[in-house]
Amino acid sequence: MTPVDFANVAKELESLGVEVKILKPAELKELGMGALEAVGRGSNEGARLVVAHYKGNSDAPIALIGKGITFDSGGYSIKTGASIARMKSDMAGAAAVLGTIKALALNKVDANVVAVMGMAANMVSESSVAPGDVVRTAEGLTVEIVNTDAEGRLVLSDAMWYARKFYEPSVMIDVATLTGSKIRAVGNEYAAVFSEDDQLVADLTFSGKQVNENLWRLPLGYQDMLKTDIADLKNTGSGGPGATTAASFLQYFAGDVKWAHIDIAGNALSTKGKGEVSTGGTGFGVRLLSDWIMSKK
Repeated sequence: MTPVDFANVAKELESLGVEVKILKPAELKELGMGALEAVGRGSNEGARLVVAHYKGNSDAPIALIGKGITFDSGGYSIKTGASIARMKSDMAGAAAVLGTIKALALNKVDANVVAVMGMAANMVSESSVAPGDVVRTAEGLTVEIVNTDAEGRLVLSDAMWYARKFYEPSVMIDVATLTGSKIRAVGNEYAAVFSEDDQLVADLTFSGKQVNENLWRLPLGYQDMLKTDIADLKNTGSGGPGATTAASFLQYFAGDVKWAHIDIAGNALSTKGKGEVSTGGTGFGVRLLSDWIMSKK
């Protein structure tokens, strides 16, 4: 699947009353979304921002942000070994939030929810972003790209800004297959959740338990590891706890909106079916988010 393929699938939800908007590379540049645009620069199609808005009421919307890397080669910091063959699953965060929108629309849920998905294929070419490059996010913060394989936080940063800028959400949840460090920390049986809001963590964790999509809280912090001499931030916290420094990077783009980050690395793809989960893509996050949204009433 490519970003354009994903956008076309999202357009199919218009038949359910979902408003779908797709931004192409020229529009991303015009809005100053230099991080998302840069990640997609190495592929022929470039990046896309896909927005799917289910407006089941007129409340302030809930924003769901999804990482949509349709294939992750790692870029110039190229992946090695067998793991690269699984990197078509790096769009699982975007798939989960789009799946949640579809579930809400099919069930005509009384909720106002917008999914904003940063879509790109992280490929290697003469036009790819390179280690050492500096990009400017729509937030206005500059980022030194130390490692091109830490691209998910870049596409999420601009998607989070877009959701805040154009939808003024009451709460924002991002979902992403973000770090291998998350797997080393809590394995594949739990997803990791990060937030400074204790009640939001408790509510999301409770919903996860109801649907067998369990969360385990990890800390935010180590922001000093994101410092660099040539930009506001660098895209990796070298030597630090990778899942936490990635989450702390995203925190810069949450603004004053209530926010949580869910790292589903290791949860998105199953090599062996178990219980209600079949082999292959698991859809992790759809049931959790749907339960959480419906329980807010």
